[in-house]
Amino acid sequence: MSEAALLETRKAAARQWFEALQARIIGAIEALERGCAGPFAEPGAAPGSFEIKPWQRTDHSGAPGGGGRMAMLRGRVFEKIGVHTSTVFGSFAP
Repeated sequence: MSEAALLETRKAAARQWFEALQARIIGAIEALERGCAGPFAEPGAAPGSFEIKPWQRTDHSGAPGGGGRMAMLRGRVFEKIGVHTSTVFGSFAP
């Protein structure tokens, strides 16, 4: 396997690992939201759940530069919490 191919394999594995970690964190936080009433929530408030949105970026030249997933929750245990992942690339501005 060439050095370039090995690097791409490692980058893909790292991205998968971080996205799996994000999913585990999201699951744990949502379980807390379902299991606890929350210290300051209105009585009967529904547990929060994450809204996940993909995002893309461009580098300084306008070329593609990667992206990620933004996950935000507004809940009864956590007023507001975010768990984001990013995989970005590109060149530095001069």
